[in-house]
Amino acid sequence: MLMDNKIILYKAIFADAKELKAQLEELKNSLQNLEPLFYQGTLRALINMLNDGDLVKPLSQSIKLTNLIADIQRKLTAYNELRDRVNNLSGIFSYNIPSVTIDTQIAEVKANIDNAIRGCSIIMSICENLIKPQVSPESLDRLNQLRTEVEKIEIYLPDDKQFLTKNITEAIEEYEQGHLLASALIAARVIMYVYEQIPIEDDSRQTNSDTNEQKVMTLIKKGIINKESRDEKESFIKASKMARNTLSHRADAFPLIDEALSLVASAVTFCRYYKDLLGIKESNIPL
Repeated sequence: MLMDNKIILYKAIFADAKELKAQLEELKNSLQNLEPLFYQGTLRALINMLNDGDLVKPLSQSIKLTNLIADIQRKLTAYNELRDRVNNLSGIFSYNIPSVTIDTQIAEVKANIDNAIRGCSIIMSICENLIKPQVSPESLDRLNQLRTEVEKIEIYLPDDKQFLTKNITEAIEEYEQGHLLASALIAARVIMYVYEQIPIEDDSRQTNSDTNEQKVMTLIKKGIINKESRDEKESFIKASKMARNTLSHRADAFPLIDEALSLVASAVTFCRYYKDLLGIKESNIPL
């Protein structure tokens, strides 16, 4: 629960930084557009005063610029407050997040806007790294093993089925980046594609009404799954259910780090099942 609360906090800070960055960029563009008009208006007023002897009237551009700088100052203050929030979080204070001053000189204001925009980008990057799950060395080793298995299977699949191994490779890469949902979704669609390709024998329909069990029986009959291996049968059924749930149920559910890795591993296994279903024997294909 503590970890979940931290993730929520980091996501909130990320959202605040992203929104503030967009607002600062908009104000920067407004300042760039308004600044030349201000100087032009001031010059025209001085010329009119010299020619006509009139007092300089309040310039609308000057008022706009004053209001704009006031808006910028408020956003720069908000940025400093956001920066303090980040620096007060344990383990983050060592990051070099620029601070800004609240000035009225246009040159200083422009420089501070640029620093604040850069600071928001740094804060967003920090939060992304904190939100992203840390992949353990053991998981990385397992992913490397799975990648090697995929490369072996890929050699034997026909060209029009290469998308299966391509999907698994994508799932592995997404997992390595900490993108668990993307990894799980990609792996799940490989599993369900293979699942749908497994035929159901007529006698299986008569003896068992469970579709998962029927498909397991097909794989057993074809010698793809060992009849005596209870673990392999249970893994098939578990992976099928998990993949189906990942793709079609509960949009508010997100895979845990172990669940995503399990789906990736199952995708490799199902891909191997599919190769065997096609009747491809490794000894029949020259390397």
